Amino acid sequence: MRPPSHRFQISVLLFALGLAACAPPSAAEVQAQSAPTLIAATRPRAWDYVAIGGDFTYSHGWDDVFARHLEEDLGVEIRFQDLSTHDNIRLDRWLERIQTDAELRQAIEEAEVLTFDLPDIAYLARPTTLYESGFCGGDDGKECLRQTMAQLEADLGPFLDEIVRLADPSETLVYTFDLGSLLPYIPVDIGVGGEFIQPLSGEEMRTWADYELEAYRLLREAVEGRGIKVVDLVPTFQPDGPYTVPPEEKYFLMLGFSAEGEAVIADLLRQAGYDYDRP
Repeated sequence: MRPPSHRFQISVLLFALGLAACAPPSAAEVQAQSAPTLIAATRPRAWDYVAIGGDFTYSHGWDDVFARHLEEDLGVEIRFQDLSTHDNIRLDRWLERIQTDAELRQAIEEAEVLTFDLPDIAYLARPTTLYESGFCGGDDGKECLRQTMAQLEADLGPFLDEIVRLADPSETLVYTFDLGSLLPYIPVDIGVGGEFIQPLSGEEMRTWADYELEAYRLLREAVEGRGIKVVDLVPTFQPDGPYTVPPEEKYFLMLGFSAEGEAVIADLLRQAGYDYDRP
């Protein structure tokens, strides 16, 4: 059984302070109080922060930095679990995993804070390879990419419905991310064997970026109305537009974000705020 909701805890605090005997505050006055202030004042038990997803989360440290921000900002102990994976699975498989793995399901259900990322590589890796090789199909050679986007759109609804059912955004801080077209342009040193890999042409890079942008458009459309906060990385990491190389190499390492880049991601999460999705 989940502990009493934060709304309940806050109500108890207000009563204990004697505010119940006074004229009740207006809705505007209640909303004007910051979530961190109210949370810290209630002094709840330690909070659980759970991070799930693919390689954007796995092997990176931004979530650990964000956990420390949560402790500093909210004044509560944070128990952090990174339950992301490196197995490159789509959202339908993530949904199956959540529904069948009792420990994972319980962790999400008991979390006060949840972050998840869109496993875009799981969707786009194979079709972009087929496109680059000329085997994607269709008059324009992009049919497999369109089919992949249709599959992503179909997978998003059931996955997100399960997420918000277990981690209700009216009582849980739930965040996801918009990477835009960042991925194709992140500098990657392939290393040994790289000399045998044909570099992408400008047109191929643009096509890959097009479908990355479409994937995150579908994500934003799907989370709308579900109370999930979308953290937009694009203005910071790709300020010159969606078809440009990230300007500051200090934010990136060979296979992803540097410590400085991770710090930026954690700060963007912090800036997204700690307000619940209240009706």
